[in-house]
Amino acid sequence: MQTRRFDTRNDTLLLQAAVGVLQDLGFVIEESRAQAGLVTGTKMRDATEAGQVAGQLLLVLLAAAARTQHRVVMDRDQTIRAQVVVRAAPDRSGMLARATFQRVVRNTDGQVSRLETIEDTELYQGFFDQLAQSSFLTSHEI
Repeated sequence: MQTRRFDTRNDTLLLQAAVGVLQDLGFVIEESRAQAGLVTGTKMRDATEAGQVAGQLLLVLLAAAARTQHRVVMDRDQTIRAQVVVRAAPDRSGMLARATFQRVVRNTDGQVSRLETIEDTELYQGFFDQLAQSSFLTSHEI
């Protein structure tokens, strides 16, 4: 979770810019509550990792050599969820935008294998850079 301050008092403009940035990043907007200053989006991605595939293959081979069976279960897909909350700064001189990115990973059995907050600094930096640019362009009607 990251928060950035913006030099605008127009929460609607900042929320609209956040919607645009999320859509540009491939998110489908699931929920938008302007009065609450909230927007939520999701996108689906493959979660297959080469290391898991190689590990499962090794286990299958070892099981075959031991004349037993190994049931292959590994990560299959993930839903990435983004949530942006916009609110007035405590001193009322600007707006604060808080972004959170999470992922839910499902395995080949359809079960959730991981649920985690994404804490990649570059992801948040890129999001806020795009949000700053988008809010500037939107406020100047460019």
